[in-house]
Amino acid sequence: MKPETEEWLNIAARDLGSAESLLRDGFLENAAYFCQQAVEKLLKGRLTQISAEPPKTHDLVELAELIDLALTEEQRTFLTRLSDHAVRSR
Repeated sequence: MKPETEEWLNIAARDLGSAESLLRDGFLENAAYFCQQAVEKLLKGRLTQISAEPPKTHDLVELAELIDLALTEEQRTFLTRLSDHAVRSR
């Protein structure tokens, strides 16, 4: 595994841990933000593993398409809604 990929995955794991803690404490919007961040970093990690530097975007569907991830319509809708949490939380 490339060092850049490993770094993305480590950060994703921390974001997921933050989301879990926030969810337990009832902070749903904050938890959703960190869930979005974790998925974004997982996708960017995969992108660095198979090609180059990931683009500066929070669009999870765009990132999934860049790694040729086949999405169902339901998954596409979910990722679109989750992507909104990156923008709305800022």
